[in-house]
Amino acid sequence: MFLFLGMDMQAAPYRAFTIIQKRAAFWSSKIDADQHQPSRLWLSFDQLLGRGRAPVVNDISASVLHDFFDDKVAAVRAAINADPPHFTPAPAGCVLNEFLPITPADVVVLISALPDKQSATDPLRLGCSRGPRMC
Repeated sequence: MFLFLGMDMQAAPYRAFTIIQKRAAFWSSKIDADQHQPSRLWLSFDQLLGRGRAPVVNDISASVLHDFFDDKVAAVRAAINADPPHFTPAPAGCVLNEFLPITPADVVVLISALPDKQSATDPLRLGCSRGPRMC
C-alpha cells in the first residue's frame, strides 16, 4: 500500500468517484427544481457549462504569471497595510521560462495530499471539495 503524506492513495479514486456522484446529484436536483422557471433553468445550464467564465489562455508565459501574482500580493498588502516580507533575490541569470508538463493523475495526487479547505463563497460546499471537475 502506497502512503503519501499520511493519505492512503488507494482511497483517492473512491473519493474522486464520491465527489463526482455528489456533483451529479447536486446538478440533477438543481435542474429538477428549476424546470418550471425557464430563466433560472438557463442560468443553471450556463453555470454548469461554464459559460460567462474568462476564456482559457494557453499561451501565457511564466513571467506573465509571476507578474500577475506579484501584483495580486501587492494589492492585498496595500489593502491590509502590512509590511512586505524580506526575500533573498534569485541568483543572477536565474530565469523561470518554462513549465514542465504533468498528467492529470499527477495533479490529483498532489491535490489529494492537501488538507480540505472551504470558503463561504464556494458555490458547492462539500466536506471534501477536491477531485476531478464534472463541468
